[in-house]
Amino acid sequence: MIEQWIPTAISHVFDNDFHALKSLDMQQYIKQDNMDRNTIHAACHKDYENMLVYMLTKFGDNAKQIIAICDNRGHTAAHYAARESWPGIITAEPILLQREIGM
Repeated sequence: MIEQWIPTAISHVFDNDFHALKSLDMQQYIKQDNMDRNTIHAACHKDYENMLVYMLTKFGDNAKQIIAICDNRGHTAAHYAARESWPGIITAEPILLQREIGM
């Protein structure tokens, strides 16, 4: 069995530690785990709208590209917002990404 590596930013999301997440730089937000998921995927999965909006605001004009990043199954952050499972973890409620980032 392959041990899963979880980047610090994703850990902060799963710990619901917004203060710690805000202390990281934007490069930390896009670090991917060994299933190619990043912090945006995690925030969508956990339905942490405040974290998601904060990170997408930090990305500015690059936000649309960031939310289009796919995991190793071809799923974007929007899939996780729409209740895509996160192996080993209970699913989250959906959120409306488009409304928050002006899509």
